[in-house]
Amino acid sequence: MHVLSVSSLKGGVGKTTVALGLASAALNKGINTLVIDLDPQCDATSGLAAPADLNASVAEVLQGAKLPILRRAIVASPWSRDSKMDVRVGSPRSLLLDNPAPTVSDVWKLEEILALIENEYELVIIDTPPSINALTRTAWVASDRVILVTEPSLYSVIAADRAK
Repeated sequence: MHVLSVSSLKGGVGKTTVALGLASAALNKGINTLVIDLDPQCDATSGLAAPADLNASVAEVLQGAKLPILRRAIVASPWSRDSKMDVRVGSPRSLLLDNPAPTVSDVWKLEEILALIENEYELVIIDTPPSINALTRTAWVASDRVILVTEPSLYSVIAADRAK
């Protein structure tokens, strides 16, 4: 399973659009994909037309890494065709977990959770919040690669430089 985070440290630069574009390309190639919406704005969840279960979202999964909670938080996207396109639905409640000074345990939570389902997907795409707090850090730790999305403007470049 390959895990890819799509990040930016400034909002409005197209991060979620890039994540959904990559998900679409994976679907067209027949790659079984899980999109994890860590951004509290939940735009990836909306963009994939995923039904949100208010009792099981990424926030509940990160609070208690148990397989039954994880299973409830993963829903099929109507985008699915011959290959699987699932979404771990986002939640505004995940903002409560986005601590600016996460513990080591917090940072490893997503890696531990993904280990429970590593044989079910070929690709995981994580749409991170536009910050470098706990949710983004836990995504980066769980990822094989990180794509940093920016635009050619002063504040976007400054934000991208903070990711070093």
